[in-house]
Amino acid sequence: MLVKIKFVIAGIVLIVATSGLAGEANQNIPREKSEAFLNLVIGGEVDKAYDNIFQGTSIMTDKPQAIAALKKETVTGISLEGKAIGIDFITQKIYGSSLVREVYFLKTDKAPLVWDFYYYRTGTDWILIKINFDDNLKGLAGL
Repeated sequence: MLVKIKFVIAGIVLIVATSGLAGEANQNIPREKSEAFLNLVIGGEVDKAYDNIFQGTSIMTDKPQAIAALKKETVTGISLEGKAIGIDFITQKIYGSSLVREVYFLKTDKAPLVWDFYYYRTGTDWILIKINFDDNLKGLAGL
């Protein structure tokens, strides 16, 4: 009887531990999406970067002009700062169980560009709901 209880307790501990890890892994999904996006941008594949990150959302069909303008602004913004050469992860802030904000530097020859990504969890999927970039570093003071 004592052996059965030990196995049951060990099983419960294992289930709780692995469910916690699954939750942590799920929190990393937005980060993987953001970094894949930025790596495509560094490689000069801005259109593909936006197409991939908005995949599975209605934004591409609901706001095609806004996406086209964002793609153009991205190319222009990076070209003003020189060649994109890398990324630095700055922070991830989790708001409740359904909203995540991530901040990155896109390093260029001249200066970093600050990128903000906001993800919303719809059931088990994380979708990008807002993205912006800027050369203004003042916003970093509040992070």
